[in-house]
Amino acid sequence: DYSDQGRSKYIHKKPRAKCSEKFMAEAKVHFFSDEEKKDVAIRIEPSGEKLVARFESSGHLLRPTANCEPYLYIFDLQRNLYVADEYFNDGKYGKIKHTALSSGRPVLAAGSIFVGDNGSIQAINFNSGHYRS
Repeated sequence: DYSDQGRSKYIHKKPRAKCSEKFMAEAKVHFFSDEEKKDVAIRIEPSGEKLVARFESSGHLLRPTANCEPYLYIFDLQRNLYVADEYFNDGKYGKIKHTALSSGRPVLAAGSIFVGDNGSIQAINFNSGHYRS
């Protein structure tokens, strides 16, 4: 049996004591429901010479990214743009991953977005550990 050979033979062992409850909680991925996605949907629009990001539901500008910690974003197949920082909702769902924003579905793009003062877009990249081109 393959699972008894090589690296896979360890799959049946119990986790070590260092796999604490906190670690396991952070390892879970919460997939956003359609209702939750409404709170993190954004639009990017021109503002003078800059582009700014606003939440669609409230119209509020995104706050600047702190300590060089960007927002995660996904651009889904319906061309909706969603963002969240890694500890969205004060960490209620553990650390947020790109797959959480997309509910595990395919996307057109995923990465990080850096926001400056007044919601201005400073940089966007395509760095995602889950979605690669």
